[in-house]
Amino acid sequence: MPPKSVEVTIMGQPYSVKGDADEEYIRRLAGLVDGRMRELFKKNPSMTPLKASIMTALNLADQLTQCEKSCDQVNRVLRDKVEALSNMLEI
Repeated sequence: MPPKSVEVTIMGQPYSVKGDADEEYIRRLAGLVDGRMRELFKKNPSMTPLKASIMTALNLADQLTQCEKSCDQVNRVLRDKVEALSNMLEI
C-alpha cells in the first residue's frame, strides 16, 4: 500500500506529510510540534521560524533522550527482578 499524504498546518504553514502512519497520529504529531513552537514564540516573539524549529527539535530530542534513559532504567530493574525470581524457582 503506498504511503498516504496528510495535510497539516504548523505555525500557519501548510505541509504535506507522507507516511504509513494513521492520519490521526500524524495530525497529533503536527499538533505537538505546532504547540511547542507557539510556546517558544510566545516567550520569544522576535525568534525566527528557523530558530524556533531548531529549538523545538532540540527540546523534543531532549525529551526523547530522557524517556529512553528512563525506559532503560526500568528495563534493567525488570531484568534483575526476573532473574531473581527465576533463581528462586530453580531452588
